[in-house]
Amino acid sequence: MNRRQLLGWAGAAAFGAAVAPRPLFARARAAGPNGRKLLTIFLRGGNDAINTLVPLHDADYFAATTRPNLALNPSDCLDLGNGGAAFHPALAKLKTVYDAGFVAAIQRVGYPDPTLSHFSGQQFVETAKPGDEDFREGWTARWVTRGASSGSAVPAVSVSPQLMMQFSGSAVLPHVPDLAKYSTGVDAASAKLFGNAFARFAAPPSGGPYEPLVHATGDALSASLAELATLPPYTPLAGSFPTTLAELSANGMPAADWALSFFHELADAVRILRYSSATVVGVEIPGFDTHAAQGTLVGPHAERLAVLSHALRSIWYETEFDLWPDLVCLVQSEFGRTSAENGSQGTDHGEAGATFVVGGPVQGGVHHCDPTSWPSGATLFSSAERYVERSTDVRAILAEILGRHLLVAPADLDVVIPGWGGLTGPTFGALGLIS
Repeated sequence: MNRRQLLGWAGAAAFGAAVAPRPLFARARAAGPNGRKLLTIFLRGGNDAINTLVPLHDADYFAATTRPNLALNPSDCLDLGNGGAAFHPALAKLKTVYDAGFVAAIQRVGYPDPTLSHFSGQQFVETAKPGDEDFREGWTARWVTRGASSGSAVPAVSVSPQLMMQFSGSAVLPHVPDLAKYSTGVDAASAKLFGNAFARFAAPPSGGPYEPLVHATGDALSASLAELATLPPYTPLAGSFPTTLAELSANGMPAADWALSFFHELADAVRILRYSSATVVGVEIPGFDTHAAQGTLVGPHAERLAVLSHALRSIWYETEFDLWPDLVCLVQSEFGRTSAENGSQGTDHGEAGATFVVGGPVQGGVHHCDPTSWPSGATLFSSAERYVERSTDVRAILAEILGRHLLVAPADLDVVIPGWGGLTGPTFGALGLIS
């Protein structure tokens, strides 16, 4: 047992004593390719990276003209011990996971020529092809088409209100807003609709131009429904994934419907990862577009960070005895926000942001937020005198996770991340995120 395993065991033991007893054995699950799993969490709206992973060593952050209302007090922040970076206090639960060595916190992550648009920004991250607004196939869909999913009926699943672009493409992948509907049945009208759809999928060939695509879609839909409808029941630990507004409040989070929906989807995601053959599952948290009244210790930004923090710690505690050694969680947003606050005590669309990589195989630490990599007085306004300039390309982090964790071959990686083999320069260097 190494130091990280020992710390993880101690942390889980403390949590178990605080909330509920738990079985000390691995729960059965279907293994994906190589037994490895990936959960992606998208922070919709553009997360304010500067108040998430705070550069406490930068004098510009505390300047009277930068964030007179939004700058966090150093005594409130959670120092990460590298002489520069600190977590927002709402990330206290994530700090527990960080202290166990399971969190890589990366500042200044972005892509070339950002448009500052939510739509193109999210598209560029989810397609892994920045700059091409006509390209709309998600990187996960391309990963499936390269055969990396080993013929699984459910290689990847979008567990979200709408289909995430990450999962959109020529591969037919399931979109599951509510897993319960797969096992409890549907009403008569929906059953008739599904019946008519399957009849069309299974109809004899008639020579229509789209017939092969229709039949392939039907086969994929039928196979995924069959697997997802038979997943074993899953009862999370008390307090892990709140199911009522009162439970959210009791765990230090906002009593809000959006948070309740997210935890419902997250519980479904963990259930799918644990009990199905799915390798990649995606969820999302809304509401990071904080143009006005963003808040510091309280407010919409702190509320969403608290939800994210609770979620990531809960994933650790829920999966430590089975999935955790093979699970990586990738947390990202479409961009960061302006270095200075605006006149509405909020922040506007920016460029480089923060990314978290969390999980059992992760080599923990901070990247690009220390006195050397983030020089005080020369970084906060390093792009267009308004934004933080990127140090790491979003594709470099994805490539490292795909290559080192999901073991995607170089030739396939060049397709999943278009042209990856030809991308050079310091922003594309590996960070050593996966141990």
